[in-house]
Amino acid sequence: MEFNLPKSFLINGTTWCKQVQDLTESEFNNLYTKKTRCYITPNNKNQKKANVYVWGSRTLLGFIDEAEYELYQEYIDQFDSIYCEIEPKTSLTYVVGKAFINVFEYLGTEESQPPLKPTKSPNKTTNKKKPISAPLSPRAKHPITNKSFAPKRNLESFCNKLNGKIGIYCIYGKDFKTYIGQSKNVGKRLKAHIRDLKKGIHHNPAMQTLWLSKQPYSNNLTFELVEETTIDLLDSKELEYIDTFETYKYGFNQTKDGQGDSNKNGYNPERNWLNKFTLTNEKKLTNKTVDIGVIDSDLIDAKSQQEVSSSPEPNINEVNALIAEIQLQNEEELALYRQHELTLLSGESLQTSPSTSTETTETNIVLQRLSKRAKSEVLSQEETKTEIKKSNDLIEPPTKTKSNKINSFTQLSPIRTKSDKAAKKSFNDALNKTELISKSLGFQISKSAFKFGKLKSKSFIEFESAIAKLTERLDRSGSQFKDEDINMYKSKIAELRKLIQ
Repeated sequence: MEFNLPKSFLINGTTWCKQVQDLTESEFNNLYTKKTRCYITPNNKNQKKANVYVWGSRTLLGFIDEAEYELYQEYIDQFDSIYCEIEPKTSLTYVVGKAFINVFEYLGTEESQPPLKPTKSPNKTTNKKKPISAPLSPRAKHPITNKSFAPKRNLESFCNKLNGKIGIYCIYGKDFKTYIGQSKNVGKRLKAHIRDLKKGIHHNPAMQTLWLSKQPYSNNLTFELVEETTIDLLDSKELEYIDTFETYKYGFNQTKDGQGDSNKNGYNPERNWLNKFTLTNEKKLTNKTVDIGVIDSDLIDAKSQQEVSSSPEPNINEVNALIAEIQLQNEEELALYRQHELTLLSGESLQTSPSTSTETTETNIVLQRLSKRAKSEVLSQEETKTEIKKSNDLIEPPTKTKSNKINSFTQLSPIRTKSDKAAKKSFNDALNKTELISKSLGFQISKSAFKFGKLKSKSFIEFESAIAKLTERLDRSGSQFKDEDINMYKSKIAELRKLIQ
């Protein structure tokens, strides 16, 4: 049966395709100076439209809209495939970013879809173990890609060229430590890897650390397409590569089957909260207005520090239980502090038992060391009450006997002095800087818990110990930071010590 083939189909999006391939119009046209065979496939997102690819190279040439594709499908119903050819570049008539493909032919059932581009890897068909190891020289070739390590000059362009490709990919560094992965869209998946690495939230801590080991960061890892395959073979191919090259031993794959712990419940990079060094934090070092979240210094005692440093995937339930316990303790101490504060503002005292008296003495000692404002001018009780009434915030506690201890507590209060604003701002700045340092070093220290809840001398000693541990970790992690950053960290820690002592 013969069909009158249409003279041409209108192809859209050629301008966009040129930009994706980093080609000028003349370079793009020169690729098709001779007849070039093409094929048409349905669009993944909209089955009513289609994509036009170059035969063999699978290069995206453009798109066919619904009307043109409906006409094309009349022939698809009769034959397995219809392929077209681009005649010499005169056939690529550009009209506002559009082109025409002129000559078409239909093929019978004996011809199938265009063959996949053959992989360059010589090792993909063997089951013999070939464990990857560190290269003996900088020019050594990677056993999977058969290429020497070389970072991509333009990652975005490289990923765009792999858009829509189904297959196995690998990521590795100069030491040849390798990650094997699979995707139905390799270009899109690699972009996700790069995005998470830049944000410092990648699900693989070892890969994240290598990415941040030296600037420019993009030179620390390279990305390659290993083999194109079909969706049905993705799992088996990935398992074959991981098993053959043992990338779970010397590499970034966390399990033999490629389904790492972070992927058991779906890919979620935000679940990896243990990243110690991130681009985000590094950018925040120059921004003094950034306030990092509220955490608690109790999380960095010796036992917790050892667990965090030795385990890439801590028990989330245990950590949550510890945080809940600390938050409850903080709330109780915060309530006690506010009770003292209300007593001050009303000019009346609470009846104190021996235990309460001891606690008040400890509180006064810490407040004196924190504020260093015992000699500041104190507002009178009448002035204080007037201010509170104006703000409609006065709470009248029960009338109780005044105490000399309350008077001494009033003189040491860090929030009722006229000269308090400047000192409070300085103190907050130092705490913000300390949180920033601790966050960058993988520690967790609470500004608000220390400022409002941790009013006992024991807690103050724990905070001092936390600062000492920060300094120790900084010395051990010096290779991860620039010298000027290390000096800045230490100077900020010294500033904090002066302020809280």
